[in-house]
Amino acid sequence: MDKLKTYGARYKRVLPEEDDKASPIGRSFYNAYGVNDKIELEKKLNAIPGLEYQWLPEGSLEVITEPIPAVRFIDQQHNHGIYQWTFHNSVIAAFLGWKDCRNDRKKAVRFGNNDPMDEEILESIAKFMEEKKISYKWKKGDIFAINNRLVMHSRNSFTGARRVYASMFGDAMMKNEVKRDGVGELIDDFSALEVTDPITFGCWRLDDPEQAVYNAIKAGYRRFDSACDYGNEIQTGKGIRRAIDEGICTRKDLYVTTKLWNTYH
Repeated sequence: MDKLKTYGARYKRVLPEEDDKASPIGRSFYNAYGVNDKIELEKKLNAIPGLEYQWLPEGSLEVITEPIPAVRFIDQQHNHGIYQWTFHNSVIAAFLGWKDCRNDRKKAVRFGNNDPMDEEILESIAKFMEEKKISYKWKKGDIFAINNRLVMHSRNSFTGARRVYASMFGDAMMKNEVKRDGVGELIDDFSALEVTDPITFGCWRLDDPEQAVYNAIKAGYRRFDSACDYGNEIQTGKGIRRAIDEGICTRKDLYVTTKLWNTYH
């Protein structure tokens, strides 16, 4: 824990040139970094202090991130004393899940000073999490609200059909409080948060993202959950633009949630 506090963590990942839909981490380096060619990609990578990368013979890209915080101390959450350390990034998730034909999960994470993490300790943490987890049997209509800063969440394997709607929000705001958007502009119009139907349209692995989002807006959806790692933000944005241009909605009618991968923060 002391080394995590002091040095943070670095992540190693091999990204293919083309999307590998058979892998949960098979997003291409073009989509992962939002670039159109390797020259643009190298310019972006070279601008990140501490990041290392190399091109592999088969055309894949190996990236070792700059050191990033691995744990953080939570003191207060909405006037409730917490005072505990929590994982701030995906140390255990990477150790357990970053595996495919290009990636070895046991080499996916290291300390920020490049020292290896003890495999037995990571396995023991994963075992502890497995033994102490709370598994809930979902029933139709159930709703969960989770503070993602304090607890981890995941899903067990399952068979059969299942549909779960999910959405992510920031801290709750006090009444009449003004927050800042992603570029720092002060905003005070939260009307998009007051849509009558809170059901959110998820943008993960859409066959035709532009058409799917356009159809969703046309069908009445006004909340959308996306992520940089989905690799389709440009296409979903085109679907939104198309709906706005056709007068189906305005931008203020929509509430769009997105997420950055841990290498961005």
